[in-house]
Amino acid sequence: MPLPSRAAPVPTVLLADDNPRIHGLVARILGDEFQMLDGAADGEELIETALRLMPDVLVVDIGMPRLNGIEAVKRLSSWRPAAVVFLTSHGETSLVEQAMAAGGLGYVLKESAVEDLALAIRAALRSECYVSPSLK
Repeated sequence: MPLPSRAAPVPTVLLADDNPRIHGLVARILGDEFQMLDGAADGEELIETALRLMPDVLVVDIGMPRLNGIEAVKRLSSWRPAAVVFLTSHGETSLVEQAMAAGGLGYVLKESAVEDLALAIRAALRSECYVSPSLK
């Protein structure tokens, strides 16, 4: 008699963004495929919440109060979730490079989130890099 199959665990995602509308948008985009955890509104809260909840994926805005997303991810360098994907409105090449050097595996423009965010998270969970095609 075959053993019952166990469904693979649903990856958990922690979003750090200071705009509540983005939290709602990301929840709608990812809700069917990923488990959304309580979010963070700034970089300091991201660090605290990430260490408490230990998510599989961090989706991080760059421009946040108290501590920007790149610096927050750098501070988490001793503990790194399976993936870090930056979700931002900043498309400057220098910021893409800084974000990836800080440990990001994905870089998605907010204007492309509907098309690119889930793709970036899936790639990052496979330890592959993903950058919004509009930035290439």
